[in-house]
Amino acid sequence: MDAKTYDRKTAAFAGFMLQHVPPLTNDEMSDWMDSPEALSEIMTELKTPGRFLYKERTRMRLDAVAAKETSECFASPAERYGKRNLNLDQWTTKCQEATRTCVISVVVPCITTTHLRWGAGLLGLRKNIPGGFGSLLLDRGYTLTLSQVEKLIERTEKAGAESTGLSINSSTHFFTKIKKEINGGIAIGKLVRSNREWNIWIGTFGYSGLLWNHDQFLLPVLA
Repeated sequence: MDAKTYDRKTAAFAGFMLQHVPPLTNDEMSDWMDSPEALSEIMTELKTPGRFLYKERTRMRLDAVAAKETSECFASPAERYGKRNLNLDQWTTKCQEATRTCVISVVVPCITTTHLRWGAGLLGLRKNIPGGFGSLLLDRGYTLTLSQVEKLIERTEKAGAESTGLSINSSTHFFTKIKKEINGGIAIGKLVRSNREWNIWIGTFGYSGLLWNHDQFLLPVLA
């Protein structure tokens, strides 16, 4: 820090950091005090919002997916899919667009948070931006089509969870495109497997509940 005098916020933050530092021996503390450059490098990471939002469990390659009618997504076979909320057809476009081969990351949140804060962190924003929030996520390529997610579920069911890294015991979340006039053109998708059936639901940021630290999130790996 440049200034020698600290304001109340700085003092509160320093106290918070001290409370969450794991127990260190005298020798370990001395090692860090003798390596200010290394400590400074680690602390610099704190300037990047979203840097510690999640831990990556695995990555997988997903081949190109053809265009598909939205009404046909998560519809068959009937024994695989359960509840399918009305927003899926009312909010989305009639057809899910074709996609190219891509890499998808399965990540686990480090803390329980709201989807709004999660999205802001991914974008590197310190504050939520009303209005343009959804378009930023869309522009940067954080969305998946319903047919892409469906392909991942098919692979999980046919080849096992090891083939995708998806836990069948955790809720699965993702961003997906919807009609531009609704929620800025983006929604939260959520999958829950119960009684051997996958139930899918989409909602807006404000009404999609919390993203728990035992859930999983599907994120396209950006080039």
